[in-house]
Amino acid sequence: MRVLFIVSSMFIPDDERKTVTGYDYIVSEIAQKLSEKCDIDLYLLRPYPRSLNFGNVSILGHKDRDLLKYIRLGDLTEYFKLFYKIKGDLKTRLRHITYFLVMRDIERLILENKYDIVHIHGVTFMCAVSALAPARCHVPFLFTMHGLISYGIPNIDQIDQDSEQAILNMVRDHNFVITTVSTGTKMVPCEDKGINTDKVVVINNAVKIDDFYPTDWKEKYPLVEGKRIILSIGSISHNKNQIQLLRAFNLLPEEIKTNTMVFLAGQDLTEGEVSDYVENNHLQDRVVICGFLTKKELAGLYHIADYNVLLSFSEGFGLSMIEASKYGIPTLTYADLDAIKDLNPESLLLIKERTDEAVAEGLTKLFSTDWDKEAIIKSVDRFKDTIYFQYLDVYNHIIENKTNRVEPEVMYKVIGL
Repeated sequence: MRVLFIVSSMFIPDDERKTVTGYDYIVSEIAQKLSEKCDIDLYLLRPYPRSLNFGNVSILGHKDRDLLKYIRLGDLTEYFKLFYKIKGDLKTRLRHITYFLVMRDIERLILENKYDIVHIHGVTFMCAVSALAPARCHVPFLFTMHGLISYGIPNIDQIDQDSEQAILNMVRDHNFVITTVSTGTKMVPCEDKGINTDKVVVINNAVKIDDFYPTDWKEKYPLVEGKRIILSIGSISHNKNQIQLLRAFNLLPEEIKTNTMVFLAGQDLTEGEVSDYVENNHLQDRVVICGFLTKKELAGLYHIADYNVLLSFSEGFGLSMIEASKYGIPTLTYADLDAIKDLNPESLLLIKERTDEAVAEGLTKLFSTDWDKEAIIKSVDRFKDTIYFQYLDVYNHIIENKTNRVEPEVMYKVIGL
């Protein structure tokens, strides 16, 4: 079987990017695992100046100037419609128009390489436009939702939220299946839109974290010695909601705060909101903003940690909860979070109310609970990378049952043209 992955970004060794997201690692690991049993080409939607092999996976890059050859007079009507559909400045509108040129490049690859199926990782507008390519080539394609982006997550462009909603409508109304990474991200849209649950297949992500830890955090931060360590993993953002953890931490009695340190591991996307809060509340000796960490550095942090806290508004899979469990670390999180439905309750302490006071109370209970570390570790044994072979079952189902083929007009409707 020959499969074309379409991804917005991925983890590539020696890449010049300063940060790598959980999505980047996951799509890279899925491609690597599936390449053991089928041929995988991976197309990067973001510009990448070269093509290369990463293990058994062929990464297909492109430069912006490579796309100029796809500008056609016959497409001008589409470009004008899109230009006026997009809200934003000129640069934003032009960037969205280039998605159609990228789609033409994908179309060329499909025609040249005769893929059996195209697997699109994401449901943003950019992903929806790329799906026009397999639709025009009459090749089946699959969307994977790596989280929900139109059900309350802050700071998501409206055009991407609309795209997710339109793709879900298409799944409901056509002979089409989709995959997602957790039971929670399946049930929310199924219940909201009346989608047959058989059309949404859950394939969890695997947990792969390096046990090698070159960073001696206790040496780097001597203040941690003898203190309980709280982790909050992920880009520091409005969705991840680390600011609420700090507000709740500040409500704790002084004797608890004195013996506790909080480590925030991730790139700060809040334009200084979190660092300003730390400074203004004199928490510099109790809160460490680590910035982006490699997987090896993160492993070192897990080794010294006692607790994990995840207060996101929306979380598709909750990778940090499962990574923490691999080290026997319990997680404090919200009971309404999509990602918790696939996790063992033995590793979680759930908060019912989204208030600072409820989080502070949860932290106190987290500290006083006698956690069974071995049971927590055992609870995530099933998240091994062989889980990704379930995608092959979905591919075969699609090909054998001739699903996931729609006319281009359906995709034009999805993207609003």
